[in-house]
Amino acid sequence: MAKPEFQYLQVSEKEGEEAIELPIEEDGTLLLTTLVGQYPGTTGLKYRNPTTKTIRGIRLVDGRLQPPEDGWGDTIYYCSFSKDNKRKLDDVPENSPTKTRRVESKRKCTDLIVLGLPYRFNDENLRKYFEEFGEVLIAQMKQDPKTGQSKGFGFIHFSSYEVQERVLEMQHLIDGRWCNVKIPDSKMYTKENKGYSDGERKGRCSDLIVLGLPYKFNDEDLREYFEEFGDVTSAQTKTDKKTGQSKGFGFVRFSSYEAQKRVLAMRHMIGGRWCNVKIPHSRM
Repeated sequence: MAKPEFQYLQVSEKEGEEAIELPIEEDGTLLLTTLVGQYPGTTGLKYRNPTTKTIRGIRLVDGRLQPPEDGWGDTIYYCSFSKDNKRKLDDVPENSPTKTRRVESKRKCTDLIVLGLPYRFNDENLRKYFEEFGEVLIAQMKQDPKTGQSKGFGFIHFSSYEVQERVLEMQHLIDGRWCNVKIPDSKMYTKENKGYSDGERKGRCSDLIVLGLPYKFNDEDLREYFEEFGDVTSAQTKTDKKTGQSKGFGFVRFSSYEAQKRVLAMRHMIGGRWCNVKIPHSRM
C-alpha cells in the first residue's frame, strides 16, 4: 500500500473539541495502541459523513484502524467507546465531572450564536440549514440597523436539548464557510433573562470593559463604534495620567440591557483589531 497522503491524523475525544495529531503508520493505518495512548478507554474511531451528516465507523483489523475508501483526508475523527464503559458511568460519584455532564442533559435549551455566516444569508437560510438536525424554534440573522446589511452572525434556538448538544459538538460548514456555533459567552444571555421587565433590564446594565483597543482611539471613536448596537450612556478610553497616551482599553455602558447582552454575545473587530468585551470583575 502506498504511503498515506497525510502523515498525521486529526483526532478529538468528541466532535467540537480540540484535536490532537496522531502519527499514521507507513501502510496508511493508525495503530489502536497509538489512539489508546492519547485517549484511554477508546475502542475505535468514527466520523460524520460530510454529505449525509450520518455517523460512520472506522474498520479495525488486527489492532490497526483502516482508512476509509477515499483515504483519511483532512477530516477530524473522534473516539468511540464501548457500551460497557458507558454503563460504568452509573457508578461514578455524584460530584464528579462525568456525572455532572449526565445531569446537565436535563437542562433546558438556550439561544445559540452562529458566527461566521455568509453575509447573503437571511433568517430562512439559517433555519433551513439547522432544521436538518431538529426542530428550530428561532432562527434570526442580525442586521445593521442603519444599512439593513447582515452582520455575519445570527441566533438559533432548538426545541430539543439533545439536538442542541449534538449541534454544539459538531463542526459546521455552511455554504462553504466554517462557522462557529456556541452558547454566547455572557452568562446573562440565557432564556431566563428574557423574563425581566424593561426596568429590571436597565437596572442590570453595567460598565463593560473593552480590551485590545487601537491606541489611537479616543472616547468619541469608542462611542461611535458601539452606538451601532444601541444607546450609549458613557464611553471612556483609559489614558496614562502622566503621558496622556491611551492604555489600549476603555469602558462603555448602554441604557438598554438588550443592547448590552447583544454586544457581550459577539466578537468585535474595532479599528482592525479583535477586541474582547466583557463585564469586568472590578472597575479598573
